[in-house]
Amino acid sequence: MSKWIGVELDGTLAEFNKQYPEEIGEPLGYMVSLVKGWLKDHQTVKVLTPRASTSSGMSKVKAWLGDNDLNGVEVIASDPDMVTLWSSRAVRVEFNSGKLCRGCSDAPVQKHSLPLRAGGQLGSAMRFVDERVYLTDC
Repeated sequence: MSKWIGVELDGTLAEFNKQYPEEIGEPLGYMVSLVKGWLKDHQTVKVLTPRASTSSGMSKVKAWLGDNDLNGVEVIASDPDMVTLWSSRAVRVEFNSGKLCRGCSDAPVQKHSLPLRAGGQLGSAMRFVDERVYLTDC
C-alpha cells in the first residue's frame, strides 16, 4: 500500500456552516493550496468526510472537488459519529480557516514544492528541516 495524506473536508478544506450543514462550503484557500501542492508533487491525497457514506453525498463531494480544481483527490467515508481523532500523525487545523493551528509548534507537515514566499501564507508559517516541515509561528 502506498503512502497518502488525509485531509478532512468540513472545516478544514471547505468552510462548514452550522446553519446549512448539508451544503459544502466555500473552499479554504490555505488548505486548498497545500493540497494542490501535494497533487503537483504526485502525492496521494484523500479527503475524509462522513458525507461520502451515501452515494448522493459522494457525488456532491466529488463535484465540489472538481469545481475547485482538486480532481485526482480520492474520497473516503469517515464515520459521522466520530467525535475526535487521536493520532500521532494528525496535524491540527484551525476550524473554518484551513490554516495550521498556532499551538502545534512541533507538528510534522508533509513537504511539497509550493514556493515559500517571504511574508506569504506558507513562507511565514513554515521552515524546512531535513525531509520534514515544521511550523514555527504556532
